[in-house]
Amino acid sequence: MAYGSAASLAAILTETEAHADPVALGRDVSLEFLRATAVNARVIDVNVKDPREVGAVLLQEKPDAALVISNHSNLRAYADAKVPVFFVDVLFWYGEHKDEALWARFEQGFALDFPGVRSRIDALGWGRPPTVVGPLLRGLPARAKAPHGTLVNLGGVRSVFVTPDRARAGLAIVAHALRSTEHALPPGEIIIACGADAAAVIRPLLPSSMRVGALPPAEYDACLQSSALLLTVPGLNAVLEGMAAEIPLAFLPALNASQCLQLRRYQQAGVGASGIELDRYVDLAIPERVTDEQALTGEVIAALERVASSASQLEAMADAVRAQLPVPADLTQRRQEFVNALGVPGARPIARALIEWWRARTP
Repeated sequence: MAYGSAASLAAILTETEAHADPVALGRDVSLEFLRATAVNARVIDVNVKDPREVGAVLLQEKPDAALVISNHSNLRAYADAKVPVFFVDVLFWYGEHKDEALWARFEQGFALDFPGVRSRIDALGWGRPPTVVGPLLRGLPARAKAPHGTLVNLGGVRSVFVTPDRARAGLAIVAHALRSTEHALPPGEIIIACGADAAAVIRPLLPSSMRVGALPPAEYDACLQSSALLLTVPGLNAVLEGMAAEIPLAFLPALNASQCLQLRRYQQAGVGASGIELDRYVDLAIPERVTDEQALTGEVIAALERVASSASQLEAMADAVRAQLPVPADLTQRRQEFVNALGVPGARPIARALIEWWRARTP
């Protein structure tokens, strides 16, 4: 199960349960995730990157407002339909260009706290800056008393700029690391949670004893809380959930541009891992912020392809993954403290802003 914005959306919708009649939009993995987790919402199968499809839903549903998680594709459609937008930027620190005029048109804007967010907002000096909120963490079941096995999270394999074909090299690196590290993993089952595209590529590269594929959200959560180790790419939601729950965590190499930058931020905060950064192996300039994500993605994919084609670099990357094990208890504690320092989980404050807005409009 790979997720990001859908998990953030579900966390917020859960907090509006007694106050709203939400309609959630999604497709593929996000659709299934929302259907399983946003139990108080009607979920509609829509390509949320297609303004025409979203515009048709707006005409049919006539919503009071739109809650948008880091998706700029449909802002014109919302404006044309005169639907107020509550916008949540989960990577406010990431992009170089921020449009104050665009943000001024939002009914309210939120930025998830992360290293670099507050200093970025201060430097921008906007008259109406976004409200900084804590991470969008979902409620999880209780931690197992005797955790065992390993949960591998492979998010970010498919995105606007990363097609299944372009993801092959990164997945080959991950597969080699898993094969090489298997003997050092905690006793128990090894479960690789990923979307169908990633599973089709990586399954033939792994021993049949490793379980590979998408997990229903409830099963993912249960596996997370029963696993002795979370082995994950350096994304956001899955990483912060694991850290917050004090689950021993080790990092796999980044598979896309945003993960490269996030890995650096985790490293700078003292909660990341060294030796797995791509620019250690190839000539790759990782900027502090991104001006052209498509171009940087191309450079990252090319770097992954070079590493995947080198036996020595593949082995060095696997060594760097293995060197993180076993995860020191004090590092797990520091990681929980890192998440706690980002503030109170942000789902409730965002939901409260929506609810107060609705109440102000109700006679």
